Amino acid sequence: MDPEQLKLVEEYASLFFTPEEIAILIDFSDEELKKQLRKKDSDVYRAYMKGKLNTMMNIRRHQITLARNGSPKAEEYLEKLIRLQNSSESTM
Repeated sequence: MDPEQLKLVEEYASLFFTPEEIAILIDFSDEELKKQLRKKDSDVYRAYMKGKLNTMMNIRRHQITLARNGSPKAEEYLEKLIRLQNSSESTM
């Protein structure tokens, strides 16, 4: 996959397009894209995850701001994230 396609994979993953949708948008083989995404050390996997995680990071930042301003739903969401993080840390 060329650098321009990798950049598009990252961008489209940041918008939560599915791998199938991304393959169509970048005119790439659906099966080959999925194969590359299964390889955690591939450039495709890293681009996909980077895009997805960057958007998730922005959403979480917004949720933290909402929680600081007293939003009960945002507070509940952050409590869930904290529990998940603590659980993940305990299995290291």
